[in-house]
Amino acid sequence: SNPAVANAGSDMETCKLAPVTITGATALNANTLRWTSSGNGTFDDSTSLNPAYTPGSIDLAAGVVILTLHAGGNGACPAGTDIAVLTVNKLPVANAGSDAGICIGKNFTIADATASFYSGLSWTVIPPSAGTIANDTTLAPTFRPAAGFTGTASLVLHATGKGGCLANVVADTMRVDVISSLVADAGPDQTILPGATAVLLGNVSGGSGFYAWNWIPAAQLENSGIQNPVTRALFADTKFELTVLDINTGCTH
Repeated sequence: SNPAVANAGSDMETCKLAPVTITGATALNANTLRWTSSGNGTFDDSTSLNPAYTPGSIDLAAGVVILTLHAGGNGACPAGTDIAVLTVNKLPVANAGSDAGICIGKNFTIADATASFYSGLSWTVIPPSAGTIANDTTLAPTFRPAAGFTGTASLVLHATGKGGCLANVVADTMRVDVISSLVADAGPDQTILPGATAVLLGNVSGGSGFYAWNWIPAAQLENSGIQNPVTRALFADTKFELTVLDINTGCTH
């Protein structure tokens, strides 16, 4: 008699823990068949030539599992073995990054988006009228707001799976708030007596509502970093200038 010959068939791929049916396996001169796995998945019938295999958690963590077909020989004839490699793909993961705020008319490049287990990336803007995205197949695209646009644009990252998970697409969204320009107002001119003090009436419109204040000359003020500072005693005409920083967007005026 001839020795047993085992052919485990072609290598395969699956997605996560989805069962896969082994096809194309053959055996010659065999009186017994048995499949084994290098992982912890299960066969629906380990003595069948073409069983279904369901990956286990160890298979998924490793990303590959070796499936071995053992063909027992007749009588004293040698047994035969062959292997098929099953690639166990993980589902894609997408993280579009942190929400952000920008000044009107300014572009924004995403710096903290991440993705894994993907074969391709794409970005979309909601609503489409909010603007466009350059480098939209990368993790560091640039959002270009439409002329005059203010409000919230949602930037959606789509990650397509790979291998056995190619049909799976996941998405994640980050928001960009496009803020109208700041308009700072140092308040009205004031007249005081020599040696007196005054309260400066600073104000601002537009922006996100979270501001940092900076008055100059700071030496003539009790606190130059608040909205309405009190001057020191003044003995000559003094011009005060106000700069306001939008803490959320970095816009200044």
